[in-house]
Amino acid sequence: NRIPLTMHVGESREEAEFFRRPGSPLALWLEEKSGVQWNLPSTDPITHAARIGLWKSAAQAVHMNLARPGHLPLLPRARARIAYCPHSHEYFRHPRFPLEMFLSKGYCVALGTDGLVSNDGLSMFGELRLAHKLHPKVPLETLWDMATAAGAKSLGYPRGGRLQKGFDADVIGIPAGRTRHPLQQALEFRGKVPFLALDGKIVFRPPNC
Repeated sequence: NRIPLTMHVGESREEAEFFRRPGSPLALWLEEKSGVQWNLPSTDPITHAARIGLWKSAAQAVHMNLARPGHLPLLPRARARIAYCPHSHEYFRHPRFPLEMFLSKGYCVALGTDGLVSNDGLSMFGELRLAHKLHPKVPLETLWDMATAAGAKSLGYPRGGRLQKGFDADVIGIPAGRTRHPLQQALEFRGKVPFLALDGKIVFRPPNC
């Protein structure tokens, strides 16, 4: 039906083994839980997702840790949106996320938190800091774009995530001084944000701020 969707795909080594080898631990667990015997093609999850039409419409692929250069022809840049969750990635010790590969080819990569099963904070500031630590060569401007405009685009909100004419004025305030780069100061910010505005109107301000 070409409807937008979000799917966890290409996340783990166990997922890759599930496609390669009948009787893998993941296959046996799924058979036990569902009563269905899984007979998958001998391929990999990202290739399979493309073959069954996952990217016929705008789709958000969460994780994509298993992506390699050979997968790129299967992923249309206009429709494949990727969500990278650094803390969840570290928690499960997944293969290194190919962030630089996706960015160099112009893909929309958004930062996410995944869930509390693998992340004890769910803080976007925390995700930014870890992404910066793991990918120090990626410019701060790019990381902040991943946390704002790319995130909005990935979720289907093309007018979100930028301080720009024609965009929704949904913003938070972050204290900053004049002696250091503002994005570096924002990256290190911890605490309560001074305000939250939606459509240009302040809707939340913590006490004593």
